[in-house]
Amino acid sequence: MALTNYRLYRWVINTLENADEYGYSFRSLQDLYKQFRSETRKTLGIKRTDEQNLKGPESLKRTTFYNWRVQIWVQFGLIIDTPVYDNYYTLTNKELLDENKKLRDMIDHLVEEEERGPQTETLIFSKRGRKPKNTQQPVQEQVMGFVSAGGGYVDYCNPQYGEVEEPEMVGILRFLMTIGEALVIEYSKAGKPKEKPNRYVLEPQQLKSINGRWYVAGNLYEYGNRESARVSIYDVERIRICEDEDVVSPRYDVVEGFDIGNLVPVDWTNHFDADKVVSMYLKVAGNVIEKHPFCPAQMKVEDMGVLYTLYQVYLKPDKDFFTQYMAYGDELVVVFNPYNRIERTPIDLTDDQIRYLKGLRRSKL
Repeated sequence: MALTNYRLYRWVINTLENADEYGYSFRSLQDLYKQFRSETRKTLGIKRTDEQNLKGPESLKRTTFYNWRVQIWVQFGLIIDTPVYDNYYTLTNKELLDENKKLRDMIDHLVEEEERGPQTETLIFSKRGRKPKNTQQPVQEQVMGFVSAGGGYVDYCNPQYGEVEEPEMVGILRFLMTIGEALVIEYSKAGKPKEKPNRYVLEPQQLKSINGRWYVAGNLYEYGNRESARVSIYDVERIRICEDEDVVSPRYDVVEGFDIGNLVPVDWTNHFDADKVVSMYLKVAGNVIEKHPFCPAQMKVEDMGVLYTLYQVYLKPDKDFFTQYMAYGDELVVVFNPYNRIERTPIDLTDDQIRYLKGLRRSKL
């Protein structure tokens, strides 16, 4: 999760509380943040050459703002949304600041403790925000590592799944699923870092953790072309938020009963035994699975030129495996056949199984 920044959270809260009914555009918030940072530097007597001593980023980016929105919601129950105009942000439930007199005091107290030294234990307020229609009572739902959209209202912002540290993007996706805001992301082909990324819209429907890696399933389409939407699985670690100033995050609905398992090919059991461990080789771009392994039993075999690495993995080819495999394009992770130079063992994939896996990838990112 993002590091706490209570002084900056308070600035965001106060700024949006005092805005008019239309709120502030993201560009206006960027300008106001620069002004706030300049005033803070003068107040603290920090020279411009010592800017690094001033806590907080030098400029406000969308990724940072998403993280602040998540933390303000999780810790104080205050929702920053765009209910009036696209890309114009308001504090949609600012009445909480008046209804709960202790909330303001608590925020001020946390700022004081932050400036004094070590942070105090985070106090999380009961969250009150927009819930799906036809819901009488909130329901917490957690099944097999899923964050599910079915079975009633789900509090996506509630930390789950033990003590494993989650990527910041998981918290952002939970928050966006709660308020129904799609995410504009960047995409560029692996091995082409200088290529200008294309803009895509992700409408997250469900999150799942497999072997410590997080995956999200939902509608994905090229920015401005909703008609081309297709249901896809995406590796959360690969998501890069688009920082372009002109982007607008579309609204969408979380589909009740959405099941990521339905994206697994229906005929996979005709080719694999989910209870039998197999060995396979994966050709992987860069360090995609180095920091967070594809599976617990994973071994680097060799470098394949500058861009790719060959790994050998041992796993059960069950639904979790197919969920992971379908989250990548062939330019990132693809099953590889090395048996013209590596001896095949009894548990290695057959040529028919390799052909089946290679043919699974539909036209996708």
